[in-house]
Amino acid sequence: MIFCTAVCGTVAGDSLTINDAEDMESALTGWNADMSAVAVENMDNAEVPDDDFTDNYYDAYTPKTYIYITNDIALTKTLKIAGTIKLVIPEGETHTISREAGFSGPMFEIVSGGKLHLTTYTDREGNNVLDWVTNPGHIILDGGMSTGTDSLILVNGGEFYLTDGVTLTNNNANFMTAPPSESPNAEGGALCINRGTATISGGNITNNVANWYGGGIVVKGGKLTITGGTISGNAAGTYGGGIAVVNAGTMEMTAGIISGNTARGTNGGGGICLVGTGTSSIEGGKISGNTAADSNGGGIRLMGSKTLTITNCEISTNVAQKNGGGIYTESGTCTLSGNVVISGNTAKGIGEYFSAGGGGVYIKSGTFSMSGGTLSGNTYTGKMQDYPWDNGGQAIHAQKDFALSGTATISQENDVYLENTVKITVPAALTGSVPNITVSKPIADKVVIAATGSSVTASSLSAKFGLAPVLHDAGWSLRVSDGNLILQGTPLVPQNVSLSPYNSTCGNVTFTIGSGKGPAPTSVTITLTPEGGGDPITKKLTGIFPAGKTYNAPISGLKPGKAYAWKIEFESDAGTGTATGGASYRAPVPDKVTFVDAAGNDLPAPVTLPKNGNITIVAQVYNGSMLLPEENVAWSASGTAASIKSTTPASSILIGSSQGEVTLTATSSALASMQQTLQLKVTDEELQAVGIGSSPASPNPGKPVQITISAQSSTGTSFTGIPASTKITGPNGFEEIISSTTGNPVSFTPSISGTYTITTEVPLADGSILTKTTTIVVSAQSVPQPNTGSGSDSSSDNSYPIDRNGVANMGGTGITGVQFPSGTNGYVIVTSPATVSGPAEEKSYVTTTLTSPKTDGTVGITFSVPSATLTDNGLSVHDIALYRYIGGIWTQLPTSYLKEERGAAMYTASVSTGTGTFAIVYKKDGAVSVLQTTTEPTAAKTHTNNYATEATPTQTAVTGSGGITPDTTVTPTASSTLKEAPAPIAGLLIGLAAAGILRRRK
Repeated sequence: MIFCTAVCGTVAGDSLTINDAEDMESALTGWNADMSAVAVENMDNAEVPDDDFTDNYYDAYTPKTYIYITNDIALTKTLKIAGTIKLVIPEGETHTISREAGFSGPMFEIVSGGKLHLTTYTDREGNNVLDWVTNPGHIILDGGMSTGTDSLILVNGGEFYLTDGVTLTNNNANFMTAPPSESPNAEGGALCINRGTATISGGNITNNVANWYGGGIVVKGGKLTITGGTISGNAAGTYGGGIAVVNAGTMEMTAGIISGNTARGTNGGGGICLVGTGTSSIEGGKISGNTAADSNGGGIRLMGSKTLTITNCEISTNVAQKNGGGIYTESGTCTLSGNVVISGNTAKGIGEYFSAGGGGVYIKSGTFSMSGGTLSGNTYTGKMQDYPWDNGGQAIHAQKDFALSGTATISQENDVYLENTVKITVPAALTGSVPNITVSKPIADKVVIAATGSSVTASSLSAKFGLAPVLHDAGWSLRVSDGNLILQGTPLVPQNVSLSPYNSTCGNVTFTIGSGKGPAPTSVTITLTPEGGGDPITKKLTGIFPAGKTYNAPISGLKPGKAYAWKIEFESDAGTGTATGGASYRAPVPDKVTFVDAAGNDLPAPVTLPKNGNITIVAQVYNGSMLLPEENVAWSASGTAASIKSTTPASSILIGSSQGEVTLTATSSALASMQQTLQLKVTDEELQAVGIGSSPASPNPGKPVQITISAQSSTGTSFTGIPASTKITGPNGFEEIISSTTGNPVSFTPSISGTYTITTEVPLADGSILTKTTTIVVSAQSVPQPNTGSGSDSSSDNSYPIDRNGVANMGGTGITGVQFPSGTNGYVIVTSPATVSGPAEEKSYVTTTLTSPKTDGTVGITFSVPSATLTDNGLSVHDIALYRYIGGIWTQLPTSYLKEERGAAMYTASVSTGTGTFAIVYKKDGAVSVLQTTTEPTAAKTHTNNYATEATPTQTAVTGSGGITPDTTVTPTASSTLKEAPAPIAGLLIGLAAAGILRRRK
């Protein structure tokens, strides 16, 4: 570097021609060779001799310093501008100013009193003459994209002007080791304004990078004015890909283009980010094609307490990776007016699970108002989680109230999405319209539009606002109320209400959630009012109850013989739906008690018991011909020939001891006057042998084999009704256990040909067991192809026909029945899986493969597990679940426990198809009770062992004289939870009851 004591280069009038880098630096440096940054003062208009250069200083009002660049220049230090300098390129020439290797500071620093003009051609009076220059020159300030440099231009109190023909490019303001507070010029890729002003009337700021913020420009103080030019292709590491206006800095834009810029990091603002204090305005120009690559605000992001007014500007085709494709207002004040056009912007919502969207505008907080302009063609491509209409808002997503007035218009295809209690206020007359409003969690009477202006009425706004089609389809509308437009819903009403006896003091209420447009009820209140007066009995069920489904709920505390009127109320977000009935239900009065054995078979007359035997007697209580299935009785016995070993509310086990007679009495717990006695005769004989009879003599695979167990004394006397347990084993691990009673036939179905071993055990009073074993040979049969439900009438030996009620009864298989939707035709084929074993993490009871017709609805599968098996494994009746093998994974299915009878627990499970491999698995709390049932809520899902278990609704029982404490909330357990009653249960229970057996197979 050469320092001169006089001006180097050629002086010609009021111009200075620079021939090379030495000329440039010598002329601007003057005599301060030891200064780290140079200072430039004003020059006179007249001819200046070399030796008089230092005496000619003029104030800022009369400077005319022009520096003509005739060659490329590489700077070795920052040129500090303290006067007025115009760098000019002669017509038709292009020259580049760059940095020498090792120099990383700003090329120019403009201090207080200094002015720097970058232009392409001026006359001797300093006027731009591009209008008559046919081939203007071009100045390029090129940062070389070296890392660890400052901005190209640093404004520190002075003025900077950029005009056409000038490009600031390829600069990387990137101090990786320190944040902006410690390295203040590590932002503003091309231009950093600390204090002072910058005016851009033309030129290009392109392809610059800032490690922190302001990829093209950062305004940290002072003011940026844009009246033309293009800011494009710049990138920032945190926010403000094109421009960052921070602290107290401001900007004013009346024309120009800000496009193709990118903000990376968590703060966004691909085109412009404003944060801090101060007021800025955009009154023209175009902000388009910018991207918030990792965050919000593709075009503009507003933060802090900044105020931004936008008028007559186009904001288009910007993209936000998350929210607010066009504008994102996190805080501050944003006002739109005039002919603002916000169109074609996109919010992707990536990584956002809730409160996502706003293709055009996202209002998180602060103040947002729009009195003019249009939003159209914006999109939100993400997905919301809660509700089917949570689409995020194509035009606007609002987490806070905002105002619309004047000509503000949002097009039909662009919806406005309002979160929770957010509303739109109308402070002045509105001539525009918003026809497509979406509301999260719509609730009846929610205020959507508030007429806040003194001259605005809600009725005048009815034609200006409308709801999105998805809300219309769900039964929602807007109505005028107290100066507002509020939501009005269509609540669903109960349908198909019926009451049936659970027992004489508990009625089972069955009701259907009526189909329609309204939202699903979130609570159901059932009230039974006694005829002739008395305290009503009320039960409240909470959860989410989908439309079109049927539910059962037991109501206890009824009085036998009393008539009750019922009322059912559905509470939902749309309001209350009610159905009532007259005195249509009369609690039954027990009037008959009969007795059956443990398998439900009639008892012989008289009942004879060997003195070493035991027998289970079950009481069945009736009202006329109607069985009260769960009526409780009290047991007592008189006589010494036998004693009661144990009792349940419906059964009693007697043990013989000596010859004689015993009278067994069952008394209704609800009506003490209703009782029945049973006479039993105990002989002096003892059981000595067990017999097994089977039919047919030559059984075939897939065909039932009938088994009859007999028990005899040494004299050949047979005893009927004695409990027996029979185990059948066969080829390929076949195993089935049948609980029955002696003298009553049962059956099993062999799956394949081969030898089957039948072993029967009859327990005696002293705990010993009589055992008998025999074998049968099953002949081979051809295996038929599955019936696909195509209408063929042919059946096969291992297929089971589906009857007109949609039920396929498998007889002796581990899965005892399948219930299909009404109208299903065809057969179910049952096989043992060749290669699949049960879930590895659980102990399997049996694994079976079903092949069934295709259906459009839910399929119910019933199965049973012997009570003895549960006891042996330390399980309760709720510790069983049905699994299905899907895609190489065992998936737990919703399983319900039906009842325990005939020595086995019976279950049902719902599944989408009757085809697949299923396993009955020992699973802790895998089944819930069905007689006190649970809904299928649609929210609060959790996942365990690949099975989506749904939120458990609660029951609140409020009774009068029924004995339950008023206002007591009961959270159901696995055995007392309200659950949707599966449609297939009734038909399958009938089939199971008719069979009178419980079985196991693997």
